[in-house]
Amino acid sequence: MRLTRSLPAALLVLTLPLAGCSDGDPGDDPSAAGSSSAAPSEPSEEPTDEPTDEPTDEPASGDAQPVETDQVAFEVPADWEVVDPDEFTGDKDGGAIEDDPAGGELTDRLGISGDQLLQMMGQADVIVLSGAGSVDGFIDNLNVLHYPGPLPNTPELQSQLTEQYANLGADDPQFSTAQTGAGEAVLVEYVLPLQGREVQGRAIAVQSGSDVVTITVSARDADLATRVAEQVVASLSAAG
Repeated sequence: MRLTRSLPAALLVLTLPLAGCSDGDPGDDPSAAGSSSAAPSEPSEEPTDEPTDEPTDEPASGDAQPVETDQVAFEVPADWEVVDPDEFTGDKDGGAIEDDPAGGELTDRLGISGDQLLQMMGQADVIVLSGAGSVDGFIDNLNVLHYPGPLPNTPELQSQLTEQYANLGADDPQFSTAQTGAGEAVLVEYVLPLQGREVQGRAIAVQSGSDVVTITVSARDADLATRVAEQVVASLSAAG
């Protein structure tokens, strides 16, 4: 299933599944609750500092792995998990995903439920998840989405996105452009308040044939978000 939408809506929709990474974590899995800020009653069981720092130290500039969709190709950190949504979802419900050996292994490792995995994957062409898994109920991730139509010019896009991000509490997004192997890309940097935390967002939009492709990096750490986004921009090319 692929949705037709405007570019501002496409960029915004990629941030929305992040909320599903924390909903229900403390109640669904006591071991996952140890890494959640919603479980202060068990401080002795949660080495909060160590796992929280772990993803921010991930080298995004080291070994890389390729990611390719029907429209574009690029690289991401080698220790991140590239997930094809159709492989795990299809017509399955959350329970069926958890019962499937591959799906169950992924949800267990990431510390999320099958329903949360469905929510995350329902909109995207490809999702890439941090190898560190869920930390404090959040997974650093990258999402790819495409829709048919032209890429708006930068002033028009900036005006539309500034208004829509402001409605979500993300003030003063920063816009720029970059030349890539897939053509000129529009880059957006923003901070989005989400469920008591600040999500660092880095969005990349590029025209690919008759489609617009958006690649969005969401992370708890600004430096990590920037490094992964820079890796994508530096390696971005048209598919094939």
